[in-house]
Amino acid sequence: MQLLETLLPSTCVACRKVGRTICDNCLSELEAQPRSVDRGIKGWSAIDYSKTATSAINAFKEHGRTALLGEFCKLLDTISLPENAILVGLPSSATATRKRGFVPAEILADRLARRRSVRSAHALVFSRKIADQALLSREQRETNLAGSMLAKPLSGPVVLVDDVVTTGASMREAARAMAVAGNQVTGFITIAETILKTDAEPKK
Repeated sequence: MQLLETLLPSTCVACRKVGRTICDNCLSELEAQPRSVDRGIKGWSAIDYSKTATSAINAFKEHGRTALLGEFCKLLDTISLPENAILVGLPSSATATRKRGFVPAEILADRLARRRSVRSAHALVFSRKIADQALLSREQRETNLAGSMLAKPLSGPVVLVDDVVTTGASMREAARAMAVAGNQVTGFITIAETILKTDAEPKK
């Protein structure tokens, strides 16, 4: 995958301009604006899930554009981590893993851990088949994921890692599984946050 990215002419994942995986103009739209996010579990996201962010994250996850990992890690550098943190990427379904050949959140966590000189661990798996979250409502996502993950015991404060947080159902389930295994989850970090409609609406 990385060899192909080296040999073939690269095009910007957002505007399709030939030259780089993401051009300077599109990269400027991914300026880090870290913010606290609360989805029943508290964490941090580096940017909004904008059109450019969507293109970049999908290119990484669905088309193996791993050259983007460096840019994602730069965005996440703006978020502080607990001392001696263990970064744990959220799992992908068996179907998605077979299709992609890798687990996006795990390799993101691995790369960021090396960059930040902390540990990472592949400590979460799905214990049963789940439906594609993208096709489900907020309530259906919760039901789909309830009790679906298993975790390994770790020694140290755990920070969950994923590309995007939407309703937070995956994060809450991951935190539950971690707690069952005796782990201390201190929060989560993601590249982007999807602003929920209820979040964007003014309070009455």
